[in-house]
Amino acid sequence: MEKNGKEKDNLQTDQPSRTESAGQSPGQPNSPIQLKDFTPRVYQESILGTAAEKNTLVVLPTGLGKTHIFVMLAVQRLNLYPRHKVLFLGPTRPLIDQYRRVFEESTTIAPEAIATLTGRIAPAKRAEQWQECRVIFSTPQGLENDILGGRIQLKDICLLGFDEAHRAVGDYSYVWLAKRYVETARFPRVIALTASPGHELEKITEVCQNLAIEAGEIRTDQDPDVRPYVQEVEVEWVSIPFPTCLAAVRDALHGCFMAKLRDIRDLGMLNRPLDNINRKDILAMQRELHASMAAGDRGMPVLKSISLLAEAMKVQHALELVESQGLEPLLEYMEVMNRDAVTSKVKAVKNLVSDPQFKDALLKTRALLEKHVEHPKMQAVRDIVSQHATPANPDVKIIIFNQYRDQIGRLVDSLNKLPGIRAAMFVGQQK
Repeated sequence: MEKNGKEKDNLQTDQPSRTESAGQSPGQPNSPIQLKDFTPRVYQESILGTAAEKNTLVVLPTGLGKTHIFVMLAVQRLNLYPRHKVLFLGPTRPLIDQYRRVFEESTTIAPEAIATLTGRIAPAKRAEQWQECRVIFSTPQGLENDILGGRIQLKDICLLGFDEAHRAVGDYSYVWLAKRYVETARFPRVIALTASPGHELEKITEVCQNLAIEAGEIRTDQDPDVRPYVQEVEVEWVSIPFPTCLAAVRDALHGCFMAKLRDIRDLGMLNRPLDNINRKDILAMQRELHASMAAGDRGMPVLKSISLLAEAMKVQHALELVESQGLEPLLEYMEVMNRDAVTSKVKAVKNLVSDPQFKDALLKTRALLEKHVEHPKMQAVRDIVSQHATPANPDVKIIIFNQYRDQIGRLVDSLNKLPGIRAAMFVGQQK
């Protein structure tokens, strides 16, 4: 019996047949693939021991060599099944290009035996590369389309790797691909990698079920076998006073937000202090009210509260923008809602843009932008970059993270105005 409980014949057990062991794929050298220029760490070897025997979820902090664990297991599987291939999936093209570089630098396999498949490559060419190569790196969406179109099959994949495995929930392509793989592969083995599996047991369980995971290997930077490889990071917090002019916009939005919560309370749908209600609380209330609707309660208090919560969620996002990003992204967000309200049938949007405090915040935002007021963080970023990127340090590299793509563009434009600074945006594909 296989670990998943299904009976298989001799060719479908996890042991190679005599025929399988005897030869190589067409065009492949007879010598085994080996690691090069890379010495595995103790924890990587320990994790490999588990991953070689069971479908394994590997949780390891960023920068501690998750990709190398895949490389080690891939070399083992390619040598064990010389007529088969390995496949590694990542969510974006820059990431899979990075995986490929690590594989090429760390193994003796010929570069022409490695392929990178993305949506930018024509389907016929992807199918050709699939047939010719033994190591394949791909984004999941294009691969799913190739399988559905009958251009490629997963039966000859002896190892399937998933990076950022925490994405394997809902209808993300990882879920379908994993199911198809374990159903069709002759010698299936799954390794799933992530630095952040999440904190909700329900989600972690869903990921494990969706990827057919049988074992978990979890390390933190405090584990004894990992700690020697963790570099100390010096953290300096820079506190920036929130300017009075922006506080006027924030206060108007906060007043609008609290008014929505009071209305919900007056409808009898909220029985707790209003001061500390956050996004998570709003989402929880929305789930409860939708559950009430599903159970048959479609009374005015429930329906009105659902609409008010939708308004509150939008206002809270506006608050986050003015507090953490600045006036430009806030104005763009509010103007979009203004335009949508003209044609939208959603009452929450129409009601919100007609709210007096929302209008007040919008007018203040427009007026401040006409005066070219910006969030003080922008100047702080310019100062920090100028401090470190000096003629005395011509090779210095600086990475700036921001959760909003549009704001990254503004940061790049702002930094490129500084003498001697060359900034660029590095992001994945937009969903």
